Amino acid sequence: MKRVVRLTENDLTKIVKTVLSEQRDDIPKDVKMAYNKYLMSPEIEDYIFEDRWEDVQSMLENNDFQDAEEIIETLAHGFTFMAATMYIYGEGFDDNYELEDEMSKKLLKYYDNEQIVRKVLENINHPKKEEVFAFIDKVKGITSGSIKLAKRRRGIILSGDDLYKHILDNYIRPVMDEHDMDEFGGDFEYYDNVIGWGIEQYLESEEPEREDDWDYRDELENEIKDYWSPI
Repeated sequence: MKRVVRLTENDLTKIVKTVLSEQRDDIPKDVKMAYNKYLMSPEIEDYIFEDRWEDVQSMLENNDFQDAEEIIETLAHGFTFMAATMYIYGEGFDDNYELEDEMSKKLLKYYDNEQIVRKVLENINHPKKEEVFAFIDKVKGITSGSIKLAKRRRGIILSGDDLYKHILDNYIRPVMDEHDMDEFGGDFEYYDNVIGWGIEQYLESEEPEREDDWDYRDELENEIKDYWSPI
């Protein structure tokens, strides 16, 4: 008789993220170079705020976006296109819009939109960076933890019980408000999922560079369960 293994949505999320992480190992060398040397270069700040930021704000005010992800995708496209332009000139290629567009699309293919935007902002010292961070938090619906997010970006990092309480209050409890326990097969399945989803949202918003660190995810999950003791 075959054994049936039931996967929670949190399990499926982990599987998908693992597959994406493995795919990133196959990123072409020229794309890695464009990402590391140009997209992550502090010099990109001289270009990315010329027009794109004002365009995004205007489009939001006019309700030209369908959702938050489209806004972030637009920002990411602007950032990657500038990086692609820097790559074309920096590596001695002839001025070619098609090559720039092709490299921009490759960067968007292999790297997550929000991670691109947040990592670029972390690497620059432009006076508008905090304005864009706050804008992203707003469209993503992150409000109660915005002050703490800003502190983290300035080097004030939460740890221990302070961190677990922060994740619980700002990420896990809002998930609980959206999902009823009756939707799940029992208490354990319910709390496994809401804790997993909350941690997922926390990492996406505050520590995108550790999204693929599954040991860290497991550590956070276990520590939060010990701190909270929901069951």
